[in-house]
Amino acid sequence: MAFLKNAWYAGAWSHEVGRAPLARTILGEPVVMYRTQKGEPAVLSNRCAHRFAPLDRGRLVDDALECPYHGLRYDSRGQCVYNPQDDGVIPKGARVRCYPAVEKYRVLLNETAATERADIAKIPNFDFIDDSGRYAVTTGTLLIRANYELVSDNLLDLTHTQFLHADVFKSEAVMRGRFEVIEDGTTIHSKRWCPDAPPTPPLRLALNYDKHVDFWMDMRWDPPGLMRLDVGATPTGKPRVDGVHNLEMHLLTPETETSTHYFWADARTYGINDPVVEENNRRALEHAFIEQDKPMLEAQQAMLGTAELWSLNPVMLKGDAAALRARRVLARLIGEERL
Repeated sequence: MAFLKNAWYAGAWSHEVGRAPLARTILGEPVVMYRTQKGEPAVLSNRCAHRFAPLDRGRLVDDALECPYHGLRYDSRGQCVYNPQDDGVIPKGARVRCYPAVEKYRVLLNETAATERADIAKIPNFDFIDDSGRYAVTTGTLLIRANYELVSDNLLDLTHTQFLHADVFKSEAVMRGRFEVIEDGTTIHSKRWCPDAPPTPPLRLALNYDKHVDFWMDMRWDPPGLMRLDVGATPTGKPRVDGVHNLEMHLLTPETETSTHYFWADARTYGINDPVVEENNRRALEHAFIEQDKPMLEAQQAMLGTAELWSLNPVMLKGDAAALRARRVLARLIGEERL
């Protein structure tokens, strides 16, 4: 399976990366992440250039990562800077791949094409993550044993909330509401407007309101799998600013062809300094993501096996429109990289 290379992928939350080497597999490639003494992130191939030992099992000597097998040391750019053998002569070609990295929105992102001048402008806007004055932010990570496009499909078609998450999010307004898909360059917007409906339990608690509401679920997708969800509600007929909403960041990074690192963040406008609201919100999100989405996606991947989705001639529904467009955009971009 081909992946989009000239793109940014989440490697870790910023707080995960420190002076202890952190190993992760991204797009089938083993990488190691750490920080220099100045706190700058380094992302390198995790294979030593000598005997391919895993560098994350080594130690940092100043800012150089020492291989635990024979002691070669690599600086934060991947260049070997020390050889304990051969009178200290560093072999030609003794370097490991270095990936451009940037920290934004509490996440360490790396650009897998390994170009010297990675385009930061390709990272979409998630400014709400850093707006602590307006939002309370909850974050999490999970590894899903399913292809990342299946996870993207799941997020772009939120009709599944009425069945897979029926215990929390069920509302007949989702099916009868207005559904719109907009394609803007390589960005896909999936918008659902659900007017005049009883609030779901989370919205009822957030609004402290038990009458009918207008609610919305708007998803934005950017390649390869950088997504923002705006979900909220307001008393029926009132403008959105009179209600509450959650903004969510969903970053999907392929581990392999059939597994995905899923980084998520939820920013809410209510209960900002309330630990009870924080705990209830986290429990609801983890219940949905870990106990419902993850098992279904992994079961879906098991049913697919090694088959490519389109080879099985899937039946398409109206709710698949955004996911289909995202898949087409991604396929086109991957095809263009091959030219």
